[in-house]
Amino acid sequence: MAVLIEWLEKNKTHWGILREDGLTKLQVMTLSGKNISVSAKRFFLRHIVNEDPAEYIAALQKEADEVDAGLLHSELRGGGEYDLSDLTRLWYSRQEPGVREKAVLLSACLRGEKWFKADPSGRIRAATEEEILRRERDEERRLRARSALEDMVKLLRDCLESGQKACRKQPKTLQNIQDDLLDFLLQRHRLEHNSILKDALAALADEGRIGHEEAARRILQSLDSMPDPYSLFMAKFSSAFIPGDESPEYFFQPLCSRYPLVESESVDRLISDVTDLLPSLPDADVKTVFSIDHVGTKEVDDALSVGIPENGRVCVGVHVAAPGLFIPEGSPVHSAASRRTTTVYQPDCKWAMLPKELIELFSLHPGRRIPVVSGYFTFQEKDLSFIGEEFRLETMDSVQNLSYAEIEAKLEGDFLTGYKKGNGHRDGGYSPERTAVDDLPYHKKEDFPHALGEAFDHLVPLARFLALQRNEGKAPFARRREFNIKVLSEKDIRIEQRPRSGIVENVVTELMIWMNSRVALQLSRAGLPAIYRAKRDIVVSETYTQRSRAGLTVNPREHSGIGAGMYCWVTSPIRRYADLINQRQLGSLIGGHLPAFTDESELLVRAKRMEFQTRTAQIHQRRMERYWTLRWMEQHAGEPFPVTLRSLDNKMFVLFDNLPIDLDLNPEETGQKEGPALFRIEQIDFYALEFKGSVLPSKME
Repeated sequence: MAVLIEWLEKNKTHWGILREDGLTKLQVMTLSGKNISVSAKRFFLRHIVNEDPAEYIAALQKEADEVDAGLLHSELRGGGEYDLSDLTRLWYSRQEPGVREKAVLLSACLRGEKWFKADPSGRIRAATEEEILRRERDEERRLRARSALEDMVKLLRDCLESGQKACRKQPKTLQNIQDDLLDFLLQRHRLEHNSILKDALAALADEGRIGHEEAARRILQSLDSMPDPYSLFMAKFSSAFIPGDESPEYFFQPLCSRYPLVESESVDRLISDVTDLLPSLPDADVKTVFSIDHVGTKEVDDALSVGIPENGRVCVGVHVAAPGLFIPEGSPVHSAASRRTTTVYQPDCKWAMLPKELIELFSLHPGRRIPVVSGYFTFQEKDLSFIGEEFRLETMDSVQNLSYAEIEAKLEGDFLTGYKKGNGHRDGGYSPERTAVDDLPYHKKEDFPHALGEAFDHLVPLARFLALQRNEGKAPFARRREFNIKVLSEKDIRIEQRPRSGIVENVVTELMIWMNSRVALQLSRAGLPAIYRAKRDIVVSETYTQRSRAGLTVNPREHSGIGAGMYCWVTSPIRRYADLINQRQLGSLIGGHLPAFTDESELLVRAKRMEFQTRTAQIHQRRMERYWTLRWMEQHAGEPFPVTLRSLDNKMFVLFDNLPIDLDLNPEETGQKEGPALFRIEQIDFYALEFKGSVLPSKME
């Protein structure tokens, strides 16, 4: 014998087996086996049964189906509230109906929701005529919506199976479906305005056990209206990166850079204004000035110089292009830069922050007079201790444009030596041990330019000194694998691993970090609002430090990731909007005029938009790097790729030795232990950017 408890909750009956009877609480086990508490003060019915509870409830529900709720309602006053016992007496014509009859009638009233509503106390309210009509209309709408949903699911299913042949009778509906699904894939909206299509897509995705985006993609592919993978990624990024585009593109051609659209009249006026101002600016009094960038770089933001040592001191110059001092706030060019906030590089093209004409105007190329903001830093030649600094607005016309590869090939040695293996990196990171600068020789080859050789004799030890100084005890120089992906044509893709221990790139990096940190210090001391980059790690214990993510802020705080007391971007104003703003603030210090920005809250809003745009750009850049890597793999699919198997966190990572890509598998899928192996490509999905294949034993084994 069991005691069944039935209670009301949200206009539905719930059942459970009584375990403990208390004054305030009933301990009940639901039919699914969950133990819960039911208030003894709320409405409930107590059934004593000798049969299986499920069979008892099924029989009770069958009896409830025979009750005519509409007939019962006709005997009552609309809008009146009735006790369940009174209604049961009325229906069964019994003086004292039992608990079973009450349960049957309660269930019948709950099913006849058009006529009745029950509250948690067990009282039943009879609907008025107006309420009945409204509920009937609501039911009709639900039926129509259900029918429309079923029709839409059938239409989408037919499109999947037969393509456009199945949809010839509904060309307008078909076009709307295509447009909405395409906008959904491009993340322009989430189909809220077309709930029927949204629900039908969800139903179809559930049927195939696939994601909603994949279901939409398959439908568009069956209708021959799906953009190719490259165009899909580009259009999706364009929608996010340049919101509000009134004429969105759906199809993109590779190797075509995207510059902001700014009316030519505004650009020409700005070029004319800059040209007119140049004669009033002093010329930089330095002879050997050089920039070092990757081959093909058009946006040359910065350059270096080294003065002739005097009295045991050496002066190092960092020279930065000066668009921030010449592009007016509120101008069309400034508005375009503030919308994009950054230049996005992908292997085959770029999305520039500034118009092409202004990039050419401000980039530090030789042969013409260019405005720059220069930071001159004086150090003791012997012990490299810092003495002082000066910032100037000036012009120069003798910059040598060099490439990392060109100069690195003429040097021998590492930037820092004494590397030790790092932990926690699937690709095997390495970090340098603390080493004295005097113990780090490097060698210049015979063909190294003489003038540059003298400069590098000062820059290399200085950069090493700065690196070790700012990273005292932290050793964050992880030597992770990095690659250059160059797309010369769709069939000519080149992937080269880039060494991270090279002297030249680290020299440039250290001098730019120094310039940025010194500008941040000057802006902070002057009380000028600026956009800083900060990262503060929290030491929880001697063995654990809680790592944080670097972000933009208006508060001059520590950047623990690079070991700087405070830090702001200022050395890439052609490519980043934060640098452009900070350079304008620095210009007010140099020129002694009022700053362009005095409200920190305004800069904070801009900083948060920059962070969002930067994250969007990073996701797109990684996506396109993977896309072109997979294209390269497709062209070499017949060749087994050398890989290294590395086990980490109960997974086996397949690291491609010469490619910026990896794959994580269950250890059972590889059938091998850690070490060298080969991988054969079997299938590539360019829309999902995924690939499958098999691990083969290494030939060395």
